[in-house]
Amino acid sequence: MASNAERRRHPRTKALPSQRDLTLIYGTPDGPSVLEARCRDYSEGGIQLEVETRLPLGATVEIVGDIEGVNGTQPLRRRGTVRRCSPNGFGGYLVGLSYESILNGSSPEAVSENGDVPDY
Repeated sequence: MASNAERRRHPRTKALPSQRDLTLIYGTPDGPSVLEARCRDYSEGGIQLEVETRLPLGATVEIVGDIEGVNGTQPLRRRGTVRRCSPNGFGGYLVGLSYESILNGSSPEAVSENGDVPDY
């Protein structure tokens, strides 16, 4: 059986210790909710975050903030889908998100002429 790293389409980059929290916005029956989220790692196709609240699988969220890399800071504003949400053992949750689309102001990536993100 292939390891997780072998099954991934894109290599993961671990978040730097200096990485600031990101903002996660998602819908609830009572309206939009905002959470702080700590980035654990990221790739072209998604991001792993730590949050204090369980998020439902399949939920659509917006991720906003800056990703600090060895070559500087890149703005991040993406829409994503919750693919995994599991307890982290410290009272919070590890959330795996796959990106759905680029929103205005995000770091540049390959986008088709109609604005869609290619299927990675």
